[in-house]
Amino acid sequence: MYKAEINTILEHLDYAYQPIRDMKSGTVVGYEALIRGSDTYKNLTPNEIFDEAYKMNYLYALDIKLREKAIDTIKDKLISTDLKLFYNYDARTLEWDCFTKDLTENILKKYGIHNNNFCYDLNNNQKSMVSSLFYFLIGNRNKGLNVSISNSMIDIFDEKIKLNIKPDYIRINKNIVCMAKNNTEYRKNLESIITFASSKNLKTIAVLIENDNEYKMCSELNIDLIQGYYTGKPSFDF
Repeated sequence: MYKAEINTILEHLDYAYQPIRDMKSGTVVGYEALIRGSDTYKNLTPNEIFDEAYKMNYLYALDIKLREKAIDTIKDKLISTDLKLFYNYDARTLEWDCFTKDLTENILKKYGIHNNNFCYDLNNNQKSMVSSLFYFLIGNRNKGLNVSISNSMIDIFDEKIKLNIKPDYIRINKNIVCMAKNNTEYRKNLESIITFASSKNLKTIAVLIENDNEYKMCSELNIDLIQGYYTGKPSFDF
């Protein structure tokens, strides 16, 4: 029913890929797929496009197309390597009755890519879907797929993480890093997140890092991975 609309959206959208680097070695460990061109489609942001698709009941179908596009574009970087593709995933797609559990694995297999090369980035707007996210997390970890959550989502997974049903990465926004520099309370909070992640063998990723001061703060706090304009801009060249 919405095939034409989805095709129109896909014609406007493209993916740029931003490197995620190891803080100590500077080695690229993966890339986040970032949507570009959304402003040419009804002058909407990516989130607004997804919200509209959700309201009009074609978010699941759109996500399938975007997921394959994100994988297809960077496939040559992932085949026979340890690099990971970090894909921003809108977990509202879990609400669809036609949800297919093995979809991502089938796409990866089609392109000769291992499950371990793929990571779902879960976004903040899914914090209310605790039960669905819990089973989503278990299922994907069991299949060798990776899952990343934001630091603000730690609370909803706290008991699950204690049971060793855990994500692979915790993303830390640069705003928290910046505030921790001059605010003792924020610093203690951030240090507790990093200590917690380390105790559970989870990797921390500082995102949106744009200058030397932010970078030095990440290094001082022993954050594992870093992403932002300071260490690598999004690129279409693959």
